[in-house]
Amino acid sequence: VCSGTTGHTEAIQVTYDPTLVDYADLCDLLFDRLGENRYALNRVGNDLGTQYRHGIYFHTPDQETLARAALDKAQAHDPDRPV
Repeated sequence: VCSGTTGHTEAIQVTYDPTLVDYADLCDLLFDRLGENRYALNRVGNDLGTQYRHGIYFHTPDQETLARAALDKAQAHDPDRPV
């Protein structure tokens, strides 16, 4: 993946206890931690390439709805710069 030639992206799967943390809060936390990098295409910090593209990969329709809401919320901070 590091070479950028595989077509894959680096990813993690988060296991969480929904009685302790809400999926929507985790999505919001992602955009918070990305900071200004949320506006950078294929970049996180000094790491460049398609393997560093941002994404939320959901497992259920409810998670999709919450992920899209978090994206809309993050986009509202600066409508002129695509997230």
